[in-house]
Amino acid sequence: LSAAERYLIPRVMEGDQLHELACQVKADVLYDTGKFCGEEERIAALNALGQLDTPTEDVFDRITSFLMKAFNTSCSHLVLIDPNRCWFKSWQGRWCEFEQDSGHGRNVECRRDDGWCNYILVPTTHEILVIEDATKNAKVAMNAFVVGPPYFRFYAGAPLIGSSGVRYGTLCVADFVPRTFKAEEYGMLINFAHLAVEELERKEQLHARVTEGAKKDIERKQDMDLSLQATREGILMLDLRDSGWPILFTNSKFEYASGMDHDGLIDRKFWEHFQCQDKSQMELALSTGLGDICRATFASKSTGRSFTLQLL
Repeated sequence: LSAAERYLIPRVMEGDQLHELACQVKADVLYDTGKFCGEEERIAALNALGQLDTPTEDVFDRITSFLMKAFNTSCSHLVLIDPNRCWFKSWQGRWCEFEQDSGHGRNVECRRDDGWCNYILVPTTHEILVIEDATKNAKVAMNAFVVGPPYFRFYAGAPLIGSSGVRYGTLCVADFVPRTFKAEEYGMLINFAHLAVEELERKEQLHARVTEGAKKDIERKQDMDLSLQATREGILMLDLRDSGWPILFTNSKFEYASGMDHDGLIDRKFWEHFQCQDKSQMELALSTGLGDICRATFASKSTGRSFTLQLL
């Protein structure tokens, strides 16, 4: 079927009949994404990571688990896109039903042409892909995952942009009902996509390939400040709207610095466990309320360990 014929298919078809037809046609007829984004260079950089077909890792599962909770969606996943597959390094929610056994343990993957993440490679610039209602979006309206199980409707994905500028894949949230994506949510998804890339590249020490100009570009953008230096030192996400500063997310570097474990931190009040050694709570509240960036030294009440936080 041509693209025109495909999207003129009468919508009176339902259920299994529609799903069978969607499986018979190539799911991605609008674009051959292999022709975008310098595919040969992108695949070389992806393979250099050494991450494909490897076991799941806690550092990535924490990110996807947090995003599913923060966005209140049914699924979240981190996907690497190779020549033929959308391969999941981490997944949460409904995707668990698609798990397979492999030589490296649990595994989730789908054909590249079936994956919505594939479209992250189409724009010439790095952009978030948002599909608020799949049934009304020509790219995916006839996709096998829309007309058949698990019947996705909403998707938001940020590109995983490597230090060389290539796109490894996406960090995404998805749901089974149409929904809107708020402007303030863009920044959070972008931040965590950058955090995921730093972790993906860490083992191969690809940070050494980042030019000084790229570093300066990152430093100029506050919405990307969960970047190189932050990931090396540790990350803590707080809800400053609550006076107790509930802890929403931590990485292993922060847990090591504070001497506390993940379960003892998440969903707890920051001020119940830590005290500031050089500023009052009022001073910190004023600085963060005004949008200022401030540094302060804190200590764990239970372990006595001290550390410095930069509050954004």
